[in-house]
Amino acid sequence: RISQDVIECNECATMYIYEKNNSNEKIQTIQDISILATNNFYTDTEGPNIQLYQNNIKINDGSAIFSNLDIRAILSDFSGINLIESIGHGMKYSFNNNLTTIPSNEFTYQDCNAGYVTIPIPTLSGENDFYIEAWDGLNNKSSLELKLELLDMTNGNDPLIEKVYPIP
Repeated sequence: RISQDVIECNECATMYIYEKNNSNEKIQTIQDISILATNNFYTDTEGPNIQLYQNNIKINDGSAIFSNLDIRAILSDFSGINLIESIGHGMKYSFNNNLTTIPSNEFTYQDCNAGYVTIPIPTLSGENDFYIEAWDGLNNKSSLELKLELLDMTNGNDPLIEKVYPIP
């Protein structure tokens, strides 16, 4: 899928095809591809669906997560995910307002409408603000803002469960 704001051009694009395995080896290059305008107009006004997971467990506002395991952000939208790395596009995330752009080559498409990206967790602990944003192929933005409790697992002798209260 190509974002709707890509300019029409003649023999201006190149496609790189990679083998889907552990090596991600490039197996073919197709050059001089023309980009043509489409007559299909969509009325979609919602950005992509964003879901966050750590170790296959869904992350919600207020979740406690481990600081030594990455977050997997799964994005989906019928118009595809906009991977153009320019102002007002692309994928970005932050912990405590330290905004980071996710390079487009780190996004893995699972099909034409969905894929995922892995987000490393910085060395932090306690309550932190997390933010993520992404755009779909029709230039609609979605974002999530969550409070996350980062559990420091550097000392294996520390208790994992804290503040447990009996409920009669």
